[in-house]
Amino acid sequence: MNERLRHRLEIQAAEIEAALARQAVQAHVEGGKAGQQSISFVVSGFEPIDTRTWNELRADLEDSLGAPWITLVMQDQKLQITVGIAATLDLLEILEHKLSLPAGVAALGWSTEDRPLLLNLNDPATGHVLFLGGHAAGKTAILRTAAVSLALSSRQSQVQMLFIDPESAEPEASPGPGLSALHYLPHALAAVVTQQEDIAEVLTFLADEMKYRRSHAVCIPRIVVFIDNLATLLDDGAASVRRALKSLLADGSYSGIHLIMATQPARPDDKDDLAELLALKPALRVVGKVRDSKEAQETTLLPASGAENLMARGDFLILAEDQAIRFQSAYVDAYDLHWCLETLQRKRPPTLLARPTSAQARPVSANGDEAAGLVFSYDGRRIEVEEAVGQ
Repeated sequence: MNERLRHRLEIQAAEIEAALARQAVQAHVEGGKAGQQSISFVVSGFEPIDTRTWNELRADLEDSLGAPWITLVMQDQKLQITVGIAATLDLLEILEHKLSLPAGVAALGWSTEDRPLLLNLNDPATGHVLFLGGHAAGKTAILRTAAVSLALSSRQSQVQMLFIDPESAEPEASPGPGLSALHYLPHALAAVVTQQEDIAEVLTFLADEMKYRRSHAVCIPRIVVFIDNLATLLDDGAASVRRALKSLLADGSYSGIHLIMATQPARPDDKDDLAELLALKPALRVVGKVRDSKEAQETTLLPASGAENLMARGDFLILAEDQAIRFQSAYVDAYDLHWCLETLQRKRPPTLLARPTSAQARPVSANGDEAAGLVFSYDGRRIEVEEAVGQ
């Protein structure tokens, strides 16, 4: 059993035993067995319980394990708990078996042309990225994917990260992992920034850092700023927030500062801040499921992209000039994220000083050949689609 799967089984077994204890059930997990679509646990010492306790135990397990489905069956005087595994495109499986990425390159997913979707920050033409889509399109999940992929491929001396999410500060914000755990990455410069005054301070600092870097010809380490719920930030933020964002969008990437942003499409009654910001220097645009054909055209800027027909949950279109390339985003679930954080913290190297030079690298496959992937770059005028040569 590989280390990552063993980690998942150990965490889930501990969560099952904690749920049993909360229901005052004296039993323990005896063992587990992993399949391709589910993991089965055997609980020994389980005595019959009343219907109410049985239902409360099931609800507790469903909540704590977060699985797509769970079954509880008594068999041979033992309780068998089967936990479903969500059918997703696993980022760590891709990195383990199909790709070996150089520093500064993130795997975003897999295209319908059966090629990896890579974001190459080493390319001087790469600027910023904007993920657009409705509820449950998978925007926050792909931000996590990009951050984890970069962290696994890059040292702290090569890539550093900041995370901004204004909605996570709101009590009524929808539950979910969001970006909150990512500040445990060794590459994170601070905890997730949620308060408007703190966001303004961070963005102003980055704008000043950009000017300093330009004057000293510094672009390493790259600073990648992940911003979730961009529209909320613009609606509630001060004028200093918009000024700093405009400055960073215009010139930040030339100094190694990249913005990777996510937001829902603008509503008719929304302010014009989002449109004004993007008109200054449009980012590489990636669109998930939207409400209808009108919203699809507004977000993709194409007459018939079909974005309204996407499946949601990681089904995206990346817009390259006048075409839309469909891909499925890779996913990092809570267990794999926990494993990555533990692994990266154990292997955490000492922090090194920034250096003023950089070398452009190309993605390679697991066997050492250059990866036959689609590398998207933005040069301020158009989106180029480069095909890395595969063997």
